[in-house]
Formats: sequence, C-alpha cells, structure tokens
Amino acid sequence: MAIIEKIENIKQQVLKMSDCVIENITDAISFYLGKNKIKSINDDLIDQYERLIEEMCINVLLRERLYAKDLKEVTGVLKLVSDLERIGDHAEDIYNFSLKLENYKEPKILEIEGLSVYVMNMLKQAM
Repeated sequence: MAIIEKIENIKQQVLKMSDCVIENITDAISFYLGKNKIKSINDDLIDQYERLIEEMCINVLLRERLYAKDLKEVTGVLKLVSDLERIGDHAEDIYNFSLKLENYKEPKILEIEGLSVYVMNMLKQAM
C-alpha cells in the first residue's frame, strides 16, 4: 500500500472518531437539558479509535520514508487524536455531572444549548 493510501486511511479513521466524539457531546448536552435519556456515554469506542490511529501513525512513521509534508500530516494527526480523545472525556464528564444534577429542581442553564451548537459547528468545520 502506498504512503498516500495509508495516510488517507488514517484520515478516514480520524473522521470516524470525530463523528463519535460529536455524537457523545451532543448526547451528553441533550441529557443535561433533559431532552434525551441515555444510560451512558460510550467513551471506550473513542479510546479504541485513539489507540488504532496512533498505531497506524507509528507504523507509517517506522516503515516509510516520509517527506516533510507527509511527516507533518502524520504528526499532526497524532496531536489531533489526543485532543479528540480529551473532548470525548469531557462528554463523559458532562454526562456524569448531569447525573448528579438530576435530583435537583433548579432550572437548567438553557444558554448551554446555544453554546453547544456553536461549539459543535466549530468542531465540524475544523474536521
């Protein structure tokens, strides 16, 4: 398999991972606002994507002679993947915090919904 194909395959996996992250954040915010009842956030899938993509990147770095452009892409993906995984962790934190707030009768902060839409759009554009 050519280097270009390997890097393209890595990019496709990153897009799949980002879709999972966006879905988790959306579900966590919806749960907080009381619009969606979910039982958990699937952070394990995001962790699996992180390990898979890191392994793919390391294999490319070890086995191929990369030009500067390709090297920048692969190392950039490694940084991006760790950031996406951290965002996925935040989704789990939002869900766990929302579970603790379920028994309180205080009104939810509705501005969070507008902010979450804005942030999700930024994440989608960045990807």
